[in-house]
Amino acid sequence: MDIKRSDFILILNLEDIHGQKMRVADTAEFTIRVWTNDPTHYLTFKRRDIISDDYNDRIAIDKMQMECLHSGVVVYDYDYSKWNADFSSTDEKYNKVKTVVTDVYWRNVINADNPCNVVNYQTIEHIYDLIEAERLDREQEFHELKDYVGNDFTDKLNAEIKRSNEVDIEFHKLIKTNKEECDTKNTELNDKIDKEIQRSNSVDIEIFNLIKSNADSGKEVTDSITDSLNAEIARSSQKDADLENAINGEITRATNAETVIDNKLEGEIERAKTAEGAIRDAVENERDRAIAKETLINDTLTSEIARAKQVESDITTSLQSLKTAVNEEKQRSADKDTEHTNSLNQLTAKIDTEIERAKDREQHINDDLHAEIDRAKAEEARIENLINSNANADSELSDKLDAEIDRAKAEEKVINDSLQSEITRSTNKDAELAALIADNGTLITDEVKPTKTITNTVETQITKYKQKHLNWGITAGFGYGITTKRPDLFIGLGVQYSF
Repeated sequence: MDIKRSDFILILNLEDIHGQKMRVADTAEFTIRVWTNDPTHYLTFKRRDIISDDYNDRIAIDKMQMECLHSGVVVYDYDYSKWNADFSSTDEKYNKVKTVVTDVYWRNVINADNPCNVVNYQTIEHIYDLIEAERLDREQEFHELKDYVGNDFTDKLNAEIKRSNEVDIEFHKLIKTNKEECDTKNTELNDKIDKEIQRSNSVDIEIFNLIKSNADSGKEVTDSITDSLNAEIARSSQKDADLENAINGEITRATNAETVIDNKLEGEIERAKTAEGAIRDAVENERDRAIAKETLINDTLTSEIARAKQVESDITTSLQSLKTAVNEEKQRSADKDTEHTNSLNQLTAKIDTEIERAKDREQHINDDLHAEIDRAKAEEARIENLINSNANADSELSDKLDAEIDRAKAEEKVINDSLQSEITRSTNKDAELAALIADNGTLITDEVKPTKTITNTVETQITKYKQKHLNWGITAGFGYGITTKRPDLFIGLGVQYSF
């Protein structure tokens, strides 16, 4: 298996049922599922996908397959089986499933919230399983055909050859026996012919001797001898003719017997050839059937591979389109982020400007407030001096004090109204800026709130000699400092009304 640099390498840490280290090669069957934070969204791998060496077992997962998973810690479970004779009543295997949580975090940078559909790769895996099953079926059929040709067909062919050889041996035995009988009879006939020839020669010699010894006996004796000789010659000729006829008859019988044996042998040969032709035809038919089946399987496999390639091409095209769309979306998002950044910079500049303006306005207000406090203190000192110098002028002082209090209240109301107007304007400006920031989709964690809470506690305690309900004087208290921007003590002019 070729490993690409972009592949995700997952090293397997496997243990058996007893907690001992285990290798994939030690199992009879092995299946592994890989997922992250969603167990229903997983990748499946079989034993053929495992890469093993002398050190460990690992899986090289294609990057496109890993992009089908969510971002999260990589988890896998493996289902394995081992041979065990204790399970002879089933399949002689025991199965075990274990889950392993790794320390590897997978981050899907393409589309973390909505990864690709893993079903496409499971479909490809299913096609791989179909191809593997078809390959195993073809190997099984090839082994069955090989076993049939190597065992059953060979046994039948050997049995037929053995039977044909036995028939040939029987024919040879019959031919040999018939030949021996013919040779015996020919020898007997030859012996009889030789004896008859010897006898005839003996008679001829005897007759010749008689003729030679009795040459002078006269014509009658010669005629008698001639007649006897002619009779003997005729008898001998007849005997020779009988012997020749007997020999010809025996030859004819032997020839006929050999013809019958040849015909039977040729018939047996033709039958053996016919049986051998039938066996050859059966083998040819079986071979043609196997070739046709293999062709059909190859065509089916080719069409399935072509369909799988087309599906894979469609998936690849879809993924390329998705990548193009993702890249376009990333570019659009980057442009939008740049636009948002520019808008945020502009808003930040506006906010900074508004903060400076608010600080200046706040400083002016603080200056006015301190000036008013100083004026009130001076007026309070003047009033105390008037009270100390002229106790009898309480009524006039009370009127002036009331007028001063009314003026101070009016001035304070003007200052408060101005301060409240500034607070309202600044709050509205903040709401406008927050709306602009919300429209741009950018979260500003540090919110700038130029709203200033100014607490003016003016308590005037006045001691009247004639009317004790309204009192005024210098008052000390605790409040929020305008300049210090924190809780602080204060001293000022206070007015109090007692019931």
